[in-house]
Order: sequence, then C-alpha cells, then structure tokens
Amino acid sequence: MPSKVAIAIVLCAILQITTMTHASGCANHQAKVREVELDPLISSGKTWETSDANYTYYVSVCNGIDSDILSSCNNNAKIANPNTVTVLQMDKKKDCYVAGRSTAVRATNNSIDWLMLVYGGGDSYHNHCSIGRRKAEIFFVCDPDKGLGQPRILEENRVDFECAYTFEWLTSLVCNDRGGSGLSPGSIFLIVFFGLIGSYILFGFLYQRIVNEAKGREQIPNFSFWKKLGNLSADGCDYACRCSEPAPSPPYKPDERHNQLQLDDTDEEEERDDTLLPM
Repeated sequence: MPSKVAIAIVLCAILQITTMTHASGCANHQAKVREVELDPLISSGKTWETSDANYTYYVSVCNGIDSDILSSCNNNAKIANPNTVTVLQMDKKKDCYVAGRSTAVRATNNSIDWLMLVYGGGDSYHNHCSIGRRKAEIFFVCDPDKGLGQPRILEENRVDFECAYTFEWLTSLVCNDRGGSGLSPGSIFLIVFFGLIGSYILFGFLYQRIVNEAKGREQIPNFSFWKKLGNLSADGCDYACRCSEPAPSPPYKPDERHNQLQLDDTDEEEERDDTLLPM
C-alpha cells in the first residue's frame, strides 16, 4: 500500500509540474477553444512586426520577443522579465513599452472561425486609461488563403478601464475546416452507415455459420428476405423502365405445301369414287 501511495504522489507531482510549465509557457495560446490550435505559430518562434503612424509593434506567440529587438530599445535595462514579453510597443525614439506578457493571457472564442487572445500585464500608462496597465487584444480571424498569416495593428482603444491595443491576425489556423482536418456531416453519416452495414453482414454471417450451422448461400443473414426484396426490386425496375409494349406474336399462317397436299388427296378420292359408280 505505501508503495502505491508513493507512486500516486509522484505521478501527481509530475502532472502538476507539467501543468505549471505549460501555463508559464502561455498554455492558453494553444487553448483548445473549439479545438483551435496555434501550435504552428508557437513552434515557429518568430516575432512579427506591424506598425502605424507613430509606433512599431512586435508580436510573438508564446516564445517572447526576439532578444535582438529588446536589446535595441533605449530602455531595455528597465524591461523586467524580458522572456515573458509577447507584445512590445516601440516609438520613433526607440523607447519601448511592454503591451502584453505571456504570464497574463486569456483566450475567448464565441464563434466558429475566430479566436481572441488577450495579453495583460503590460507597462502602466502615464496619463490616460486611469494609469492602468497596457494590454493587447489579438483577433485571429479565419482566412483559408493566408497560411500562418501575420498581425496587423488596428487601433489603440483608450476607453477608460478598457484600454487595449487591438490587432487583427488573418490566418487559416482558426478555420473550422482547415486542411481537411474535419469531416462533414455527410461524410460522418456515410461512415456510420457503411460501418453498420458491414457489422450486420459480418456478425450475421458468423451467427448463421456457427450457431445455425448454415452452408452456402444460407450463411447470408436473412437470405430469404433479401432474395424476395431483390425479386421485387427487379420487377419494379422492369415495370418502371420498360420503354414500349412487347411486340404481339405473329398470326398463324397455314403452310401452302400442306394445303396443296390436301387438295391432291381430295382429287384422288374423287377419281376413286368415279371409278366405283356404275356405268
């Protein structure tokens, strides 16, 4: 018993460590929200760039901003925990502000073909947005032709308590039928239908052969029923698909040679009768 308890404790500890590591590595990115996975973006380890009139934004999915980009910031020494920075804002003077971190992320999905990730934990605003922390909202929108796609800054929303940098990311990763990964309802129906038919034939055949000791065609389950059904189907098809009425049989015509023989016999009998009459 103690050994089993020890094993259970070890397994729970391993599971907890795995979960914590995954969470610190921004597990919600590949949050199986409607089974949408962003693993290709995470595994790429890439930092994407987009800009507006005043700022350049750098966005990374889960892996943190590229260290060369962070080191180019004038205030890079003031950026705490740089490996958790996932959204970075840089102005014309190369002063940088953290707009989102992987340690404060949540996923939202209320539709079929889009996913929203919200990164919090950014630097505090100086004068607006109630001096709250910066955050970034990334809308991943289905576009089958974009592949991985890339982010595009839409706006900086400065409504109090709802301030956020809004990005749009057109990608095929959130498409419901990307890469044929999903089956249509018709395909599912056909798979289930033919699966049931196959099971019926297989198990019916085994039952007839083993239990009823049937031989030959009698091993087919419900053979008499299917035979009658086949005959009825054939009759119905013949009736429905017949294009014309059957040709009537030709009328009977007596053989002329037979008629001629009868005439010859009649003449012979008349001659014989004539010879028998008295003179």
